[in-house]
Amino acid sequence: MSVDIRLLTVDELKDAAQELFVQHRDEIATMPDIMEVNPLFDAYYQAEEKGGLFILGGVDGGSVAAYSVNFIAPNLHYSALYCTTNDLLFVAKGYRNSRLGLRLMRETEDEARRRGCALMLWHAKPNSTLSAICQRPGYGVQDIIYHKRLV
Repeated sequence: MSVDIRLLTVDELKDAAQELFVQHRDEIATMPDIMEVNPLFDAYYQAEEKGGLFILGGVDGGSVAAYSVNFIAPNLHYSALYCTTNDLLFVAKGYRNSRLGLRLMRETEDEARRRGCALMLWHAKPNSTLSAICQRPGYGVQDIIYHKRLV
């Protein structure tokens, strides 16, 4: 299995990863009954056009096996601090026994640096593989996000 990690456009992600989006939601959504897979692709296109979004894909042949979707913006309180916030990180089940997820994270961080970001933010579900990875040296807790169902 030879998977290349490369930049994807929003169009490439939209065309290639619809099935993966559903798998992703089914695995991690805390409230799947209100978390319908329906990305705001117009917002993705706008961010891509302005340089505020990059997507890396793990591509095996012509198929997307993994993705990392990331937004770049200045911190609203520390305006000179540019941050990359990972919005989505997913590796298809058949690729999880490889190092694809770690490679994708490293490439994401490298791309964020190339784009001038000083801080990388990963959102991880408690007790997830990503949470375990982010407890390794070099990572620290920035924020803890709590949710409360309102409907």
